[in-house]
Amino acid sequence: MKDVLATLALESGAFALVDIDAGRLELAHRMAEFLVELSGRNWTVEASLDRAQVLPGSDYVINTIEVAGRENVRHDYDIPLKYGVDQCIGDTIGPGGLFKALRTLPAWIDILADVERLAPNALVMNYINPMSLTVLTGVRASGLPIVGLCHSIQHTSYQLAEYLDIPWDEIDWRAAGINHLAWFVKLERDGADLYPLLRRRIAENPDIYEQDPVRFEMMKHLGAFVTESSGHTSEYTGYFRKRPDLIEKYMRSEYRGESGFYANNWPTWLEESAQELRDYLSGKEEIVLCQYMMITKGSLVNYRTKRNFRYYDLSYSVEPVLSEVTATFYVHLNRTNLYNYLTIMVHGVRTS
Repeated sequence: MKDVLATLALESGAFALVDIDAGRLELAHRMAEFLVELSGRNWTVEASLDRAQVLPGSDYVINTIEVAGRENVRHDYDIPLKYGVDQCIGDTIGPGGLFKALRTLPAWIDILADVERLAPNALVMNYINPMSLTVLTGVRASGLPIVGLCHSIQHTSYQLAEYLDIPWDEIDWRAAGINHLAWFVKLERDGADLYPLLRRRIAENPDIYEQDPVRFEMMKHLGAFVTESSGHTSEYTGYFRKRPDLIEKYMRSEYRGESGFYANNWPTWLEESAQELRDYLSGKEEIVLCQYMMITKGSLVNYRTKRNFRYYDLSYSVEPVLSEVTATFYVHLNRTNLYNYLTIMVHGVRTS
């Protein structure tokens, strides 16, 4: 919402919030109205426990559901571990991702049925994991236009700028692949390949390697940097987590591969997030809307903003429809001519 409100072309509109938990919904509603007031934009906010009440006429539907996550994130880690499968995140593939999908997809299909009935012209944007399974299920279960949006590529681009010690806006990059396993196929500065510099940096600075051991190992052997965290990536191959000695050698804390990282922290993060909203509303903490900046290169308008990297693809997707701009972002698609059974991550350009 902050990103939408910070986008110059999106002067007015309506947000509609839906949750099955009245307490969470009330807190989110208050926060949304607070942000609109802070922005000074002409947006309205409504909230409902019944999505059928707010779906009619919607132009965009954003899926951020979590089905029984608080109750099951511990089981998603502990039960596979009992049988020798150690996970850091467990929300994409493997036993954790599979069971997350099995409890999520029925609710997702029900939502899409309501969207088809009440808002058949809406663009559906999915933000939940497992991304590929969710998008694939969506396009098979409905006739709606569905895209998946994930922050891993843009987040990694900032990490690479830090590892290279080069300003982010001086790096020219492109990525391609599948969700949580795409690759930076282009990494340049003024036309010069930056991969040789990145290899020198990790050879000369062990501290840089320590920040992302798994991803740097993948780069050493496969030639390109992968877009997902070392923790995620370690789950997607058989190289890093299959024995205790490998876990000790390659895994580090938190998103760098810590065993049970999500299971140990996710319920706490939910409470901390809710408390953060309460602190903003009470004035205990100050909130600042994202600052908007635009750089024009010829006829193409490239956005280099301080929008939240996790959600800025959403505002980029909406903005070109309502203004004379071209926006670029990464999106997960299905039903391509080449890959009938995959949701692939592609470089997208949307125009007005």
